[in-house]
Amino acid sequence: MAILSLLAIGIFLPLFPLSMVWTAFFKYVPWAWLRALILLAWPQIGLTIAFSTHAQLPQWAAGWGLLTAALYALRMLTLRDFSTWIAFIAASAFALLWIGLVNGNSEAVLRFQGLGFSASFIIAAAVVPMLKNRLGAAYGGLHCGMVQRLPRLAGVLVLAVLAATATPLFPSFFALMAVLSEASFMTAVGVLMVWLLWSWAAVRLLQGFLPGVWSRAQTPPDLSLRTTWLSGLGLVTLAGAATVLSSMGFTGGW
Repeated sequence: MAILSLLAIGIFLPLFPLSMVWTAFFKYVPWAWLRALILLAWPQIGLTIAFSTHAQLPQWAAGWGLLTAALYALRMLTLRDFSTWIAFIAASAFALLWIGLVNGNSEAVLRFQGLGFSASFIIAAAVVPMLKNRLGAAYGGLHCGMVQRLPRLAGVLVLAVLAATATPLFPSFFALMAVLSEASFMTAVGVLMVWLLWSWAAVRLLQGFLPGVWSRAQTPPDLSLRTTWLSGLGLVTLAGAATVLSSMGFTGGW
C-alpha cells in the first residue's frame, strides 16, 4: 500500500520516470481552459494523496524530486514548442514540492506553493491559442519578427514567460522562495541552478519568436487593445495576490 501511494504521489508531483505520465497527458489536451484546470488540479491531487494516506516518504524522494526538476529544466533548453515547454516547466516546478513535503511542511503552505506555480503557468497556457490562431503553431523559429509585426502579442508572450519562470513579484517567484527557505544549503544550490536553467530556457524560447525578419507574406491581426489590457490586468492581479499571500506567510515569504 505504501508503495502504491508513493507511485501515485510520484505521478502528480512528478518524479522521473513517472513524470512522463504528466508530460504525455498535458501534450494531448486540446483546450486551453481544460489545460488551465489540469495545471491547477494536478499538484493538489498529489498533495491530497500524500496527506490523506499519511504516507511515510523516504528522504531520498526530495533529492529525486530535485533531480527530476533539473532534468526537465535542462531539457527545456532545446524545446521550441511552447505547449511542451509549459508541460516541462510545470513538471520541473511541481517536482520541487517534494522538498517541502519530505521536510514536513504544513499542508496549507504546500498547497499555496503548488497554487503559486500553477497560476503562473496558466497565463502561459492562455497565450498558446493566441499564437496558434495567428501563426498557425506555437513554435519558436517558425515565424520570427513578432516584436515588429505583432507587438502586443509579443509583449503578452514575454510577460507570460516571465511569470512562468519565477520572475520577482509573480506567484511562482514566491513559491520558489518558499521552497528555498526550507532547503538545506546544497539543496538550495540545486534549486537555484534549476531557476537559472528556467531563465536560460526562457531566453532561448523567446529568441525563436521575437527578433528576426518576418517571413510571412501577410501579417495577421494583432491582439486587440481590450485583450491586451485584460491580459495585463490579469498579470498584475496575480502579482498583487502573490505579494499579499507572501506577506501573510502562506507561501513562505522571502
